[in-house]
Amino acid sequence: MAKIVRLTPQIANMIAAGEVVERPGSVAKELIENAIDAGADRITVEMKNGGVSYLRVTDNGCGIEPEDVRTAFLRHATSKIRSATDLDAIMTLGFRGEALAAVAAVARVDMITRTRFAASGVQITLEGGNEIDFTDTGCPVGTTIVVRDLFFNVPARMKFLKKDATEGAYVEAALVHAAISRPDLSFCLIKDGREVLNTPGDGSLTSAIYAVYGRDLAEGMISTVGSFHDITVEGCISPPSVTRASRNLQCFFVNGRFVRAKVLTAALDEAYRNRLMHGRMAVCFLNIRVSPEMVDVNVHPTKMEIKFSREKDVFRAVYNTVLSALEADDHISGKTPPEQPVRYEPMAAPSSAQPVSEPARTPVQTSQEMYLQSAVKVASERIHYRSEPAKPMALGDLLKDLGSLYEKAPIVDAQDDPLAVSVSSAAEPADIKEEKSQNTLQNIPPVRVLGELFSTYIIAQEQNGVWLIDKHAAHERMIFNELVKRKDKQDGQLLLYPVTVVLSRPEKQACIDNLPTFADAGFLVEDIGGQSLLVRQIPLYLAEEDVPAVLSEMAGKLASGGESGNMVYEELLKSVSCKAAIKAGRSSDGFELQQLAEKVLAMPDVRQCPHGRPVAVFVSRRELEKRFKRIV
Repeated sequence: MAKIVRLTPQIANMIAAGEVVERPGSVAKELIENAIDAGADRITVEMKNGGVSYLRVTDNGCGIEPEDVRTAFLRHATSKIRSATDLDAIMTLGFRGEALAAVAAVARVDMITRTRFAASGVQITLEGGNEIDFTDTGCPVGTTIVVRDLFFNVPARMKFLKKDATEGAYVEAALVHAAISRPDLSFCLIKDGREVLNTPGDGSLTSAIYAVYGRDLAEGMISTVGSFHDITVEGCISPPSVTRASRNLQCFFVNGRFVRAKVLTAALDEAYRNRLMHGRMAVCFLNIRVSPEMVDVNVHPTKMEIKFSREKDVFRAVYNTVLSALEADDHISGKTPPEQPVRYEPMAAPSSAQPVSEPARTPVQTSQEMYLQSAVKVASERIHYRSEPAKPMALGDLLKDLGSLYEKAPIVDAQDDPLAVSVSSAAEPADIKEEKSQNTLQNIPPVRVLGELFSTYIIAQEQNGVWLIDKHAAHERMIFNELVKRKDKQDGQLLLYPVTVVLSRPEKQACIDNLPTFADAGFLVEDIGGQSLLVRQIPLYLAEEDVPAVLSEMAGKLASGGESGNMVYEELLKSVSCKAAIKAGRSSDGFELQQLAEKVLAMPDVRQCPHGRPVAVFVSRRELEKRFKRIV
């Protein structure tokens, strides 16, 4: 008996649908692209229940001839190509003839269409790929396709769909990408009977961004245009002050097609190098025009991923265009040029006097400690003022210098030291200040802070070695631990002026789905329409200027489906802790460093930051002596 059989056309179509149709958003994308190829200048998308039960796409394009309607639903039936050579000159969005066949195989579909010179139109109804009805009907010029009950005959795929709101956000995203790529066309989105988006179609990219993302983002963007050989780049980019925690607002289009390509994101990142904070992403809407034979759009079923035959030229075109626009914006606005690789200034010695009115407290600073701080300054200067090109001093060399100077430092008891400096309790930051029990203090090893490296790492000496402490990571962990102790409800502070945060539509919907969790973390967030959320209350530890960063970072994680349940709450606390902690690169006074070092060594649960990075690294005295060949 034969083991290999040929699948029936219906089963083959259902399998093929899995490559093209992943969710309602995939259906919307394919139908919108067909409408654009049909020459429409007005496209309306209507959906109910996230597009799962009802999705309608209406256009005023050229329509389909009655004799071609049935053929349009056959696999690989297309009007875009005739021969293999046509594959090297594809300028349309669709060309393989798979979309309608794939959609019809897994849904109930109605198509109503009429051409310009026809007296009436035709309507065809299909269910699971089988024709149910074909009749003449009255209708306007153009095409309307209604898709009902997606995956009704493939329950295995149905169970992988997400909530209606999430699926609806993917439909919106498909329309948004089309609206940004073609600002000369008007797009309308109707969601559950309510119009939620309408673009003017006036040909202005700024107008399209305004309609989709709001005034604040549209007015802050920088227009850019450039070319490299036969490659042109045009669109809008954000100034370095406008960033996001994810790449969801980085939109690249190649010949009008929304795509993902690593070479494009790499070029953008390189152009913004040294201009953005770590972990922040620029916003861009860029259309790259290339000769069709330079790009292969047929490497992925959804045509979202492409390949370039001249990647280096494409990289240069995007990089040069974006960089030129950023530099021009710096010049026009009078901004200082971006900093070159950071040169760390030598650490200033602490003042030797404090206001008399401030009460004295321990610990006191002996002349030996002052001498050591001067030693740190000397060592730092050696790092900074070495002959060019500057080479960073190895840790061993720095510690050797410090050790040598320490051995020369006079040992004077604090009680007898006439140069001892009192440290004011008022200098202690409120977010570090905390009562220490006597038992805890007894367990703290004697530690002496010698200074800090690069305004980031604390150098602390104890009897058996040296600690290098990341002050940001340490402070972040302390805040996180404090928030966790407060259990499931965090205190918040109402804002005098609420903060508006603009997100992509999937990100916004993901936040709305988790509003109770945001409230537990101390946020009060409201939906104000469009792609914006209004934040009226924030956690006590968080600064107002950090709200957009925290919300966009969390929204990106939620939209990707990587967080759920208690994990969302924990990730919010982590994000708040990170933004509220002492920033790396910010100089701290000696007392703050001493307090932070003592706390880290006294708290066994402060060994990694909430994201898993180490807080402190210990270099033993024995290890140092072995490195310097003092012992074998």
